[in-house]
Amino acid sequence: MEDYEGAFDFALFGNNYIEFGKYMIKDLYLLIHATVQERGADYKYRKPSNPNEPVVPEIKIMKIEVLNEVKDKLVNALTVTMPLDQLDDEFAVDMTDMVIQNKGNVNIYFNVIDPITQQKVKLFARQCRVKINRDFYKMLSKYKEDGKIDFQIS
Repeated sequence: MEDYEGAFDFALFGNNYIEFGKYMIKDLYLLIHATVQERGADYKYRKPSNPNEPVVPEIKIMKIEVLNEVKDKLVNALTVTMPLDQLDDEFAVDMTDMVIQNKGNVNIYFNVIDPITQQKVKLFARQCRVKINRDFYKMLSKYKEDGKIDFQIS
């Protein structure tokens, strides 16, 4: 497996290979749930540990899911934070168009901050929910790069 930071090899044996081997396809995006444990902690016939030997950690895969199938379950809210003076017609039109084109199940929140008084108002778009896709993300990223907004997907 590899990502933008590096690569790691997982050795799958026995039931783990039967259960997770089907996901070992090149360019398949996965969400892997795993734990770090002492090597051999889940062996059926575990030998007693020696306190003089260092503990050797291992990664135990618990569950693997295809990322495209779980992303809609994992993303619950989009929060857009912006200064009051950056709220203009261009942003309002772009945001409205994107919400209309990408109806979904993600709640939208706006935090509007007055830079002079530092007062903050949190607004909830009660009747609008959106699907976060590549185009929507690019639009938000463009405004973020321009310094007009900040956003968080949770």
